[in-house]
Amino acid sequence: TKIADEKMRIDGGDIRFTTASGTQLSYWFDPATFNTTSTEFWVKVPTLPLGVTTLYLYYGNPSAPFVASGDATFELFDDFEASELSTYKWTRCGDISNVEVSGGYLYLKSSVANKEGVIYSIEDFSTTVIVEADVLNALNGKSYLGFVNSTKKGYATTMEYTGFANVMKMSKLESDVTYCQKLTDVSPSQN
Repeated sequence: TKIADEKMRIDGGDIRFTTASGTQLSYWFDPATFNTTSTEFWVKVPTLPLGVTTLYLYYGNPSAPFVASGDATFELFDDFEASELSTYKWTRCGDISNVEVSGGYLYLKSSVANKEGVIYSIEDFSTTVIVEADVLNALNGKSYLGFVNSTKKGYATTMEYTGFANVMKMSKLESDVTYCQKLTDVSPSQN
């Protein structure tokens, strides 16, 4: 490999992506998967015209500063590496004691006394977006990730622990007076 041959830094900090005209592009990769068979790069390309678009990947400068940045590459990015939830990116609803950030993970907890903790991005999105997240489990409740409009109505992918296993569902989201969001299963149907 390029790293084993000492042609690329072990942390990937010397990697750069550019357009054919030499414009440097923002990019990000998960450091935990770098130099593995599952390494993926996300590159922010300003436009993709019809036809062929050429991008270049450069590496090999051992003194290059590390420039990979999720914040510069994505419309909204959070790797939850801070010790608390970023108030620049997120707002909370419900019992905020149920929201915890630790070790690169966001924990949304619930209990009998404290039913719900929900976070919303502060950023509004008016264009098509793709959402990606790793959900580990939804023990004793539901974990959902989705889109809502300004009235807090929308749809989400929901992971629910049924007592025996985690089940993935599509849910309709609506604003609720008692809780932050009311979930109604859409698929699979509960009939």
